[in-house]
Amino acid sequence: MTKSTKDFKGLQIIKANFNLSFSNLLESKSKTHKTIEFTPKLARKILTTLNIGNRKDKPIQIKLYADSMRNNSWDDNGEALKFGWDGLLKDGQNRLKACIQANKKFKSSAFFGLDPKFFINYDTGKKRNAYDVFQIMGVKHAKYIGGVIRLMHAWENNQTSSRNIVMQNRDLQKIYNKDINKNLLEKSIVIAKPFSRKFPISHIASLYYIASKNCDGIEINKFMDDMKLPSTLGALNPIRKAITHISDMKFNKQTLSSHHYSIILTRAWDYYKNKKRLSAKDLDIKTNDRLFISEFSKV
Repeated sequence: MTKSTKDFKGLQIIKANFNLSFSNLLESKSKTHKTIEFTPKLARKILTTLNIGNRKDKPIQIKLYADSMRNNSWDDNGEALKFGWDGLLKDGQNRLKACIQANKKFKSSAFFGLDPKFFINYDTGKKRNAYDVFQIMGVKHAKYIGGVIRLMHAWENNQTSSRNIVMQNRDLQKIYNKDINKNLLEKSIVIAKPFSRKFPISHIASLYYIASKNCDGIEINKFMDDMKLPSTLGALNPIRKAITHISDMKFNKQTLSSHHYSIILTRAWDYYKNKKRLSAKDLDIKTNDRLFISEFSKV
């Protein structure tokens, strides 16, 4: 079954929940404007079937809207509810939730047939972040994708932090769609999550992705397996030394930045792969230390 066939069948199922007039509007492929009376019943159906990938609701805003609806002081201020040509709600979930909370119908302008890509940077004046972008796209682990892509880009440019990496939402989306091995990135994040108390997920996932892409798959999997039980490793093992050093820094309330995590983690990996011992001097990270591993020069 092709993607377009799946989408069509999905839309047919959605249409079954609404009357013919509203269903036809959901199928609009070009910008269409209507004034619609939204009842609690209609609002509930929209939120149940069409509210996919939107931001978390705003309880305070919902209460204010609901109070206005209950007091019959709700006015259509021209701010329309918006639906994409994919048939999904793109903006207006708080008003619909207020309608249900107040158990009162309201009239509002509504646009249909809008391009979903527009809403990557749209949210009633507030710019969406990377998490919102990838959540809208339906990407798994959307919370971490942008951070991992930014950090890998930083490492590629011999930087230990993504703080100075300027990448807009559309840049991230383009890189994800064109340059990223999506299955490997998803696997990298899954691998990284259990280590979140030791290292940031973005750093572990970036290391795993890059090492795997550079044909070190077997070795990096051994590295990750050993990281699960560092106390079973020899006292001079690079993994045990690195994790112990990180733990000591946390215990002593020392500052741990992306720079520290990047240098310590990649240095431990390099020493592990090349069967070298990691000394205390190697873990004394200076502000001008740089990534020195050749495989990080090209992600």
